[in-house]
Amino acid sequence: MLNITHLHARFCDYCSTFKGNTPRTIDWYQRTLKSFLGYGEDIQVEEITKHLVEDWIFNGKTQKNWSAKSIRNHLQALSLFLDWCVSEEYINENPVKKIPRPKLSKRIPKHLSKDKAQ
Repeated sequence: MLNITHLHARFCDYCSTFKGNTPRTIDWYQRTLKSFLGYGEDIQVEEITKHLVEDWIFNGKTQKNWSAKSIRNHLQALSLFLDWCVSEEYINENPVKKIPRPKLSKRIPKHLSKDKAQ
């Protein structure tokens, strides 16, 4: 079993080096994992289940008032890490793929002023 924070550091290095992710994106990945690990202390990557992730999301929604967009972003960041773990053969499947994403509310587009339209 490999330490999840060590694996995540390797994932961030990979994203920075090979995918060209910005420091801001890497920071987002790190904050998401820190939030997840704060919910499920001392977890190994192979112990991550759909139910554990759903519990983390429920907690974020009820305790931290996460919006649908925040939930989608957290799921996306965790899913990218777990996809990498699958591709590197640390785990067999990504349990986040089984979790539906919440629908985002429709926004009315802002209209242009007459000056900007011309």
